[in-house]
Amino acid sequence: MLFFFVLYMVAFEFVEHRIPEHGFNIIHAGLDDKIPFVEAFIVPYLLWFPYVACNIILLALTDRKAYTKMSWVLMIGMTLFIVVSVVYPNELRLRPAGFDHDDIFTRLILNLYRTDTPTNVAPSIHVYNSLAIAAGVLEWSSHRKSLRAGIYAAASCIIALAIVLSTMFIKQHSVIDVLAAAVLFAVTYYVCSAFCLRRDAVSGRRVNA
Repeated sequence: MLFFFVLYMVAFEFVEHRIPEHGFNIIHAGLDDKIPFVEAFIVPYLLWFPYVACNIILLALTDRKAYTKMSWVLMIGMTLFIVVSVVYPNELRLRPAGFDHDDIFTRLILNLYRTDTPTNVAPSIHVYNSLAIAAGVLEWSSHRKSLRAGIYAAASCIIALAIVLSTMFIKQHSVIDVLAAAVLFAVTYYVCSAFCLRRDAVSGRRVNA
C-alpha cells in the first residue's frame, strides 16, 4: 500500500498539472445548482485525511483479511481514477466567486481552493475512498461481533456519509462525481468480494485435501 501510494501521488501530480490539448470536459448537473453552499461542511471534508489513514492502520494491524480486500478496492479504484483523468480530463465550475462572510470555515475552504485545483474531479476519490474504508471497517466489525466494534463501525459509516455530503456542500464536487464514485466502488467491491470468496474456497479445498 505504501509503495502504491507513492506511485499514485506521482501520477496524481502529473494529471493535476496536465493541460489537455482540447481543454477540459465540464462536469455539471442541474441538481448541483440546487445544493446550497454550506461552509461548515469543510470540517468533515478535511476529516477525510485522518479517517482514511487511521482506519487503514487499524485494519492493517488487526485484520489481515479485511485489510487485504480493502487495499485492493482502494488501489483498483484509485488507478482507474488516474486512467479516467488521462482519457477524459474533466473540470468543475461550481465554486463561489466569493463568500458572504469571513470565518474559520471560509478561510479553510479558501485555502483548499488555492491548493486543490477543480480539475479531474470525476469520479470523486474523496467519496470512493470513504466508501471503501467504511466497507472495510464493516467487514472488520463483522469478524469481531462485539458491541464496541459495532458502535465503531456505525460511527465510521456516519463519518463516511458526512464526508460524501461535504464534497457537494462546499462545491468541491458535482453530484455526477459522487454518483460515478459510488458506482465505481460498488462494481470494484463486488469484483473483489467475488475474488476473495473464490480464493478462500480454493484455499479450503487445499487444506481439506
